[in-house]
Amino acid sequence: MSHQAATSEPIHNNADQTFTKEHSSRYENPSLRLMLKANCNAILSYASPNQPPETIGALVGDYTKPEFGLTEENFLLKPNDPEVSPIFKSKKPIKMLDFACGTGLLDYYLASYLPENSEIVGVDISKNQLDIFEKRLDKIQNKNPTLKIKLAEFDILNEEFNKKKSLSSPKDLQENTFDLIICSISFL
Repeated sequence: MSHQAATSEPIHNNADQTFTKEHSSRYENPSLRLMLKANCNAILSYASPNQPPETIGALVGDYTKPEFGLTEENFLLKPNDPEVSPIFKSKKPIKMLDFACGTGLLDYYLASYLPENSEIVGVDISKNQLDIFEKRLDKIQNKNPTLKIKLAEFDILNEEFNKKKSLSSPKDLQENTFDLIICSISFL
């Protein structure tokens, strides 16, 4: 039995090697889609006065079906459900930061809940992940045509990574300018 030696180098220092195109495409698998749908519901109901006290703790759905048989129609909260947070029911546009946005799947699920003229700023350390997100932009725009989406390869936590890759802080990434900050699947 062989063991792979552990490395002390953080994953983000090798983002290009770690998040290859093949690895990035794995983020589109049914298990992660299920997890992101559950995360979407958690985000949608955050700070709602009608938020149920229980959380999703057990695997749901039919594992024999694609994506466990869970679709946006039969699993995600409906926009008028009482559990949906007031921030998503407001007519006022919101600016949302998706830290470690990856392939944009969570943003795809949230798009139709965001008020008109809202903005998503997606930041990720992996260019390959962002390439998949960019391919999803049309589908996201179809759900919310007035939504503005800006993507940036950048590491919010590691200046050394940014220097090494000659990345500068995106102009849209300013403190105290976001109404909502989300982070779903991140390797810190």
